[in-house]
Amino acid sequence: MKLCPMRFCGYTWHHNPKSLQIASGKKVVRLQVPYENDVLQNFGEKPVVISGTGELYGDDCLEQYKALEKVYEKGKSGVLCLPVLSPFYACFESLKMISQPSASVLTYSFSFVQIRKRQTLKHFEKSVEVKENETLWDIAYESDMDIEELVLLNPDIMFINDLKSVEEVHLC
Repeated sequence: MKLCPMRFCGYTWHHNPKSLQIASGKKVVRLQVPYENDVLQNFGEKPVVISGTGELYGDDCLEQYKALEKVYEKGKSGVLCLPVLSPFYACFESLKMISQPSASVLTYSFSFVQIRKRQTLKHFEKSVEVKENETLWDIAYESDMDIEELVLLNPDIMFINDLKSVEEVHLC
């Protein structure tokens, strides 16, 4: 099985992370009632936290980390595409260099927090037919749309540079 590369705000990882943890939960409060059993109250979902570790390879591993660090420092939220989940909105929460860069390897850790945006993704009114050798970047440019929006609107697209198995791209 070929996994899609991890992407966020225009940055595409050369290598998917070595480890990936996805933590979700609920805000549950235990209330003690005198002479009764405890009562649990559910106050809703906690935000999903995606964290992990990875390695950057090559003679330019430090430059790769600096490019990733620039994305982190912008502090923008955007669409996070993971190898194992459908794309969703997230905020880059933390980035940490774990090891000093050696000649060709740098180890890092990261975390993202999911942002819940109210959007309906199931009703599409407009789409375009994919032409031969066309990428999602081409369609975003021609449609004057943000690539992040197109990724979110088309969760079935695994590889934005390879649309061979896709017949049409949804624009809204």
